[in-house]
Amino acid sequence: GYSQLVRAVCEQLSVSATEARLLMSEHGLPNTEQSSDLQHVMADVLDEALSRLSEELDRTLDFVRGHAPRLEPVRLWLFGGGATIANSAAWLESHARIETSVWRLGEQSNATCEGVALPMALFGPAVALSMLAWDVN
Repeated sequence: GYSQLVRAVCEQLSVSATEARLLMSEHGLPNTEQSSDLQHVMADVLDEALSRLSEELDRTLDFVRGHAPRLEPVRLWLFGGGATIANSAAWLESHARIETSVWRLGEQSNATCEGVALPMALFGPAVALSMLAWDVN
């Protein structure tokens, strides 16, 4: 997952993990014809790890299509560290050919904790687990 992407950036660009996360969140992946050279470098650095992610997603979707076609997703929501990578939703949407969005709670894209802005998508898994506690069936 995300840690493999951070490790790839660290190793190939000789930067710290903090710098790698910052590069991915601020620059990320190419998205348009106006993409920067740094975004193209990031795409090259992340290519192998992203290819593995794309292949795994394809295998998962193929399995669902073959065994439970009524459950085939029509939209993907990104949570966690991968959702913090700039343009990650657009990249995944173009590869998976399924509408993809970064998850957030309400209209806010960031939450502030002790003066630090954190992407709301980091809290998605915690919110989902918390919701399980409210299941009263």
